[in-house]
Amino acid sequence: MGSHRRRALERGAGWGSLLCLVVVQGGCGRGESRTGAARPSRSSERILFLSCAPTEALLAIASQRSDAAQARVWVVDMRPERPLSQLIAEGREAGGPARWRPDGGAVVASVVARDRGGELHFADAREGWSSECLVRDASAWPMYPSWSPDGRQLAWLEMNVQRQTYIAVMDVGTRRVEHLATTRAPSPPKWSPDGQWIAFSGFGDPNNAGLPADGTEPPAQVYVIAPDGTHERPVPGSQRLRSWRWSSPAALISVVNGANSDQLSAFTLDVRSGVRTTVTEGLDLSGPWSVDPGNPSWDASGQRLLVVVGPAPTQSSQPDSTGSITQVALADRSVRQLTTGAADSCPAWMGDGEHIAFVRDDEALWVMATDGSDQRRVLGLRDLR
Repeated sequence: MGSHRRRALERGAGWGSLLCLVVVQGGCGRGESRTGAARPSRSSERILFLSCAPTEALLAIASQRSDAAQARVWVVDMRPERPLSQLIAEGREAGGPARWRPDGGAVVASVVARDRGGELHFADAREGWSSECLVRDASAWPMYPSWSPDGRQLAWLEMNVQRQTYIAVMDVGTRRVEHLATTRAPSPPKWSPDGQWIAFSGFGDPNNAGLPADGTEPPAQVYVIAPDGTHERPVPGSQRLRSWRWSSPAALISVVNGANSDQLSAFTLDVRSGVRTTVTEGLDLSGPWSVDPGNPSWDASGQRLLVVVGPAPTQSSQPDSTGSITQVALADRSVRQLTTGAADSCPAWMGDGEHIAFVRDDEALWVMATDGSDQRRVLGLRDLR
């Protein structure tokens, strides 16, 4: 567990500690440099999360002001010559990246409301992206929402003020919510491609007492559970996976460090037997790399991954997720550096499969071709006001 996350937990069990935990764990990794000092930003408002619709030139960005408890989530339509934006949620903090329905026609976003309760907002293209509140809870925070493959259900991670965490599942048509009887403090849920399972990384606490207040990190393991809350079981051999996703209805794929922090290795893991199959090993990325555990930037095929590569951290600092963007193709072991700056983050594949969106200097949305060419600034946070 990094020092940022420890400090968040040491502040106590109130909402403030929970918010700081989620932003650091799942955001784009900014706020301190690799030397531990505050890194300059052009604006007090920063983009924390970026997600792209699977079918259209649509994006969702979540921003946070550093000088005020204010978060905003926007939908950006890049199809017109001049991009259009629509505010879909606003609150104190953003609860992870907004998530697009598999058909790209709707999006959900999580925020902490002004009264410190949690909210989950839904915006539909057919309604001009006007949003409605799906969930409002004064004592818990729904965050990191995830759509089922058929778009009929939503799962999310829910945390209450006692720092207890659960997986919740909603039938979108009826709005009925079920809290699954998981007994371990879980991470953001991920649906299997066939919709039969929800996977999450659990911290192994049998009493679901939440994350430990002393900042120690318990052993983590991947678990799967049916959407109705039955058949929960651990995935053998899944301890301490760094970044993973479903690669098929029966297997996960994970990327980990190789012999050192400059190298990347990948393997698949059978969810029943725990058998590991090496995909690639020891790819040299020419610098320490990072990927957001809650929002890894895999392409639709699951064979290409975007990582952020930066200079080595000093002895007194922690790596963050700001640097140059590099594309890793697992099948042919190719590594391509796409940007050369030191202030790029949040890379995300766009729905056309031909472009990549990313954030530069904390506050500007950029787009480039998948080979790194044609880099152009689309808009900044000031353009959204």
